[in-house]
Amino acid sequence: MTIFVVDMSRQMSPSLSIVSLAIAGARQASVPHMQAFLDFAAGVTVVERALHETYLREFDARLDVDKAPACFAYTHFLVATATLGGQAEAIAALLPCFWVYREVGLGIYKQADLATNPYARWVETYAGEQFGDAVAKAIGVCEDVAKSASEAERERMQHAFDRSTRLEWQFWDSAYRLEQWPPVTI
Repeated sequence: MTIFVVDMSRQMSPSLSIVSLAIAGARQASVPHMQAFLDFAAGVTVVERALHETYLREFDARLDVDKAPACFAYTHFLVATATLGGQAEAIAALLPCFWVYREVGLGIYKQADLATNPYARWVETYAGEQFGDAVAKAIGVCEDVAKSASEAERERMQHAFDRSTRLEWQFWDSAYRLEQWPPVTI
């Protein structure tokens, strides 16, 4: 888990996930949708960053290495999609970030003895009601946008959601495998 916290913190250190949420929010035509994604960006800034900074201090971990390749790919995909993709596509790409964390948090919460688990705060955050409400809101916004989207837009939304879900899995897997960049040989 220490490696995961370091990699997640690397993802957040240049704030690319926050930037992606803010850009996707700013591009929404609906003010409530815009506000929801700007609120999500603020939530990541305040809640998740504080959580990860706590663990970095607690484990005396340092962010002195580059992002793992999967983390790099995922965060840059989110920024590119939020910036260059359609409005609907941008929020669909961000949805797995919410959804997967909730599902992982809930899965661990059901199985772990949190009284002795050093990552109890992490599990409680992502399995918690407040985060669950944010996930439900993100899903609701995405579904609402999909209702008024064209068939082509819905296909792009599905593609972005699928790609992001795969990248989310690769992000978790890369932390588990301690993925690093291969050496450059010329």
